Amino acid sequence: MTPEPDTIAPEQPLYRALDTMHQRGYRHLPVVEADRVIGMVSMRDMPLNYRILRSRWIQEKTDIIRSIGTLIVDRTVHTVTPETTVWQAAILMADNRIGSLPVMQHDKLVGIFTERDMVRNCWKIPDHITTAHVNE
Repeated sequence: MTPEPDTIAPEQPLYRALDTMHQRGYRHLPVVEADRVIGMVSMRDMPLNYRILRSRWIQEKTDIIRSIGTLIVDRTVHTVTPETTVWQAAILMADNRIGSLPVMQHDKLVGIFTERDMVRNCWKIPDHITTAHVNE
């Protein structure tokens, strides 16, 4: 789990999300409005031309300044808690074809659990994967 993840507001432009993801090596960002996670944006959500064409000229001359909110079609956000096991998180991600899960505690975003976190646990014995929690 990555504690205290960066977030983005739905009114932010797409290039801001791209810049954040590119600079920090992220593939997912929670979209937060009024302290609530209302969606997730990932590199998979970005239209190909947004990922390739990132210059300032392109940002100013195309619709790359569209807001993140326009990308969030499904506002269903699957979340886990720090007590969720890695196994439970893996099943939730696989069943819903998603690559990350916001980790919530008392309605507050405390982290993000990603496919990378899942892989980090793969080398451990199978019993550990079914009992380890996402914040370990």
